[in-house]
Formats: sequence, C-alpha cells, structure tokens
Amino acid sequence: MTSSVETQVRVILNEVIDPCSRVAGSPAGLDDMGLVRQIDVTEADNTTRVHVVIGITEFGCMMGGAFLHEASEKLGSVFGYDNVVVELGDSYDWTPEDMSKTYKIRLAARRAEPQRSYRVESRSASIGSGRRRE
Repeated sequence: MTSSVETQVRVILNEVIDPCSRVAGSPAGLDDMGLVRQIDVTEADNTTRVHVVIGITEFGCMMGGAFLHEASEKLGSVFGYDNVVVELGDSYDWTPEDMSKTYKIRLAARRAEPQRSYRVESRSASIGSGRRRE
C-alpha cells in the first residue's frame, strides 16, 4: 500500500524532468519515466525521513548527478534537507516498460502526430569567401 507521503514524494520527483523526454516532445518526470527505483519513508518523533534511489536509462547517461541534485533540492525543501537522502542506483536495467501507463499513452500520441519539418539554409557560400558580410 502506498502511503500519502510516498505519493507526495512521487509527485515532487515528477517535477524533475528527464531531458530526453523533453527532446522527444513529451516531457516526463522521473516517476513517469520509471526512474524512481525505491522510496523508503520513516516517520518517528514527528519527523519524516525520506530515502530515494533513482536510476538512469543507460550506463552512459550523464544526467545522474543533475537528477540527484534537483531531486534533493525539491524534496529537501519539503521534508527538510537533513531528512532526505537521494542516491543513484547502480543497476542499469531500465526499459521503456518501466514508464508509467499514462506516459506511454501520451508519448504514443505525440509520436503519432505529424512531424514538423524545419528548413535550414546554408550560409557556407559566404563563409571563407573573404568577403565581409554587412
């Protein structure tokens, strides 16, 4: 059973947006991406302590440090910085099946949309020609 604190933690972690999802045109937070691997909540003596393990999508992903920092800041501002521990998991077993059902539906709908094309004009003719552009 999911506690209300765990639900609150998941909502906060969904504010940390995975940049690859943004590039795909459908931004998603860490929980929707399936990158939240573990949440432990301990409540004692009127104090709530939160321990979170976050994964990354693949071994070469450079976002682990940024995810840790942003998640720690957001959770710390709610639960107190001394009461939050966020760690990076050491397994690289993420698959697209880890994404939330709602995000999978949203991503599929985005991918089904007609793609925009952009025209890029080359300026190579003026580069290196020795002529100064005005």
